[in-house]
Amino acid sequence: MRIVSLVPAATEIAFALGSGDDVVAVTHDCDYPEAARALPRVTRSTIPAGTSSRDIDVAVRAAAAEGDSTFHVDASVGRAREAASFVASLRERIDRVRERVARLPHPTVVALEWLDPLFSAGHWVPEQVAAAGGVELIGRANARSREISLDDVVAADPDYVLILPCGFDAERAARESRVLIADERWTQLRAVRDGHVLTLDGNAYFSRPGPRVVDGIELLASALHGKVPARVV
Repeated sequence: MRIVSLVPAATEIAFALGSGDDVVAVTHDCDYPEAARALPRVTRSTIPAGTSSRDIDVAVRAAAAEGDSTFHVDASVGRAREAASFVASLRERIDRVRERVARLPHPTVVALEWLDPLFSAGHWVPEQVAAAGGVELIGRANARSREISLDDVVAADPDYVLILPCGFDAERAARESRVLIADERWTQLRAVRDGHVLTLDGNAYFSRPGPRVVDGIELLASALHGKVPARVV
């Protein structure tokens, strides 16, 4: 079997199920696992690297207005048994985290998926927060991310603010957060005063619906509670 993976999450899953040798090409965004980086790229970004959050947002909105499609790829690699075992192992890890945080205080959280303009995190991120023992105040599970204002975050006044921009690593997230730090309303937040603003690798652990979503849950549990061991630190 020869597989061309056009979705980073699908690439991660294929390798996790033992089908990495069948993958012959990937997208420019497929950066995990390491072996995927060496494969031929069959796509390229139409937005230059280093483009600011605001300019990326403008470019994506313009492309959507022109009718560009969103492509959905579903590939079977013929490893049903391996998949069942792997999914069971992921569920066990999530259950272990839930058990460990069940009797701990559940801090409130606002997760930010984009910074300029500001977007709350939706989709599966609120579920990650809940599994890690947190309470998301703005984002809703299984709902789209939505544009909000900094005033909305100030009104919610969470215990923690999670900065995890879609597609950015922690270093890029920290750079992009300067747009928030420059706003005088930022210092009104309890999370800022308490040092509970976390810049996280959204690209690896929160943006992609792949196996490392579970790593993200473990990472959040460790960050929100401290006492909870995590595989990812």
